Amino acid sequence: MNALEQRELSFFMEGERLRENGSNFADWYLRLRTSLKRANILFTIEVHVEEHPDDHVGDQGILDHYARRQKCSVVRNVMIFSMSEDLGIQLQDTGSYDMMDTLKTMFIREFRVARFELESKFLSTKMEERTSLGDHLDRMHEMYLTLVEDYEYWTMNESTTEEFAINTLLHSLPPSYGDYVHSYVGRGANMSLQNFMTDLLAADIAPIEDAEVVDGEGIYLIYFINVCSLIQHLQ
Repeated sequence: MNALEQRELSFFMEGERLRENGSNFADWYLRLRTSLKRANILFTIEVHVEEHPDDHVGDQGILDHYARRQKCSVVRNVMIFSMSEDLGIQLQDTGSYDMMDTLKTMFIREFRVARFELESKFLSTKMEERTSLGDHLDRMHEMYLTLVEDYEYWTMNESTTEEFAINTLLHSLPPSYGDYVHSYVGRGANMSLQNFMTDLLAADIAPIEDAEVVDGEGIYLIYFINVCSLIQHLQ
């Protein structure tokens, strides 16, 4: 393990251990994924690495394979250390990929509830007038990536999921963006999410100057939302 990997795994181990009842599973899961992403070893819980390399991979391929196996073994031990003793005993003979798959099955309720709550926040977050569009898009994009990458959130496929995200962003904009929103919807634009955000940032929109800023951070939440519309995305 290199210095970055060791530092990130040490940071993860400083957090709260996974409780036996899984009540803190969502926080534990996201913290682990964040550390593994930063260390560029997320594959250890996303890909099953076979015990032996494929035939004809060559000497370098063999070395690379066993290096990946070694990283999986270290992550497995870190996961065991970072959970309750009883859970660790149950999963002590399980590899890192299968261990995560088993935990997500064991604590599927906690996983789904956390995903639902984040989706609710994503759908209900609104930008205020006279505040930073860039900050707002950063917040929204971070929530979207967490939903898709960490919580495996898909509507139907990648393109429709991005379309859903764009529609949510359009609804999140303040009144001064009304003409932009109507123009985008009216012409039936079909952009990628990244291109949409670039286009939106380039738009020259004058804010409504006398609008009140509620919390000073550029966002507010609408709590009364259509629960049925949320549930259908979890089907």
